[in-house]
Amino acid sequence: MISWRLWRGLHSKTGDGSVYWHYILVNRRRRLYEQSDRPQPRWMQLSGFGAVAVLFSGIWVVLIPFLPLILLASGTMLGISCAVQVSSAITYERERARYDVASVLPMGSTGASWVIARIIIQQMDLLQRVHTLVGSFVLIFSLGIIGFFLINGLTLATAIIGVTVLVVLYIDFVQSVLTGTILGTGIATISRERLSSTTTSLLAFMMVQFCFYAIVGILCLLILPLIVNNTLALTLLQLGVIVMGREMLLYGLWLWAAIRLDATLDELNSTVKTLS
Repeated sequence: MISWRLWRGLHSKTGDGSVYWHYILVNRRRRLYEQSDRPQPRWMQLSGFGAVAVLFSGIWVVLIPFLPLILLASGTMLGISCAVQVSSAITYERERARYDVASVLPMGSTGASWVIARIIIQQMDLLQRVHTLVGSFVLIFSLGIIGFFLINGLTLATAIIGVTVLVVLYIDFVQSVLTGTILGTGIATISRERLSSTTTSLLAFMMVQFCFYAIVGILCLLILPLIVNNTLALTLLQLGVIVMGREMLLYGLWLWAAIRLDATLDELNSTVKTLS
């Protein structure tokens, strides 16, 4: 899956040229925001205890109907943030003429764009925290569903559907982040000013996200029910369409990014593999 390959590549700590860009970007962020001097938010320190309390108090049963909307909204907001910050960072380096240093490095401009995007994603504290929380809640809610099934509170089909829905929501969260990252990388090659780049990235991501959910919604809620009658089979097919539809979208955006970076798809994939 392209999602797994890109997600793993974005969280890699190795690669040629990483040291240079890490020094430039991380120190700039530190000078601007002084993040290293900020104390950790208290809510993050208590989140683990809150998650355990939710699990054993039974409140999670009430929250289940709202969990899909919460996860979808989280993925969309973080996707917007990734698109804006990645495009802004690449455009900033272009404005300062530091991006040109890529021409003397083996990785070239394509590798430079990928490394900058990777470092920005790794330095987004909010993304890392929300990703941890989303993964924790999906795990907790899944265990809760399995527990109810074991005490005969749910049927096997309902338990399978519940756990699968949660897993797909987590995958969609990751794929939304990847969508924003790829869009930000590609749009940075179009807009040469930071304001224009961030605005275009924001609007482009919202348009892509809305169109994707609209098309998938029509297909899954209006067309597939007319073809499949079994509830379990229909639900699994709908969830499969969501995941594979996003995979196809990411592949298309990845191909578009390769064109914008003046590289072939094989060259871009090779760059990601080399720098991961």
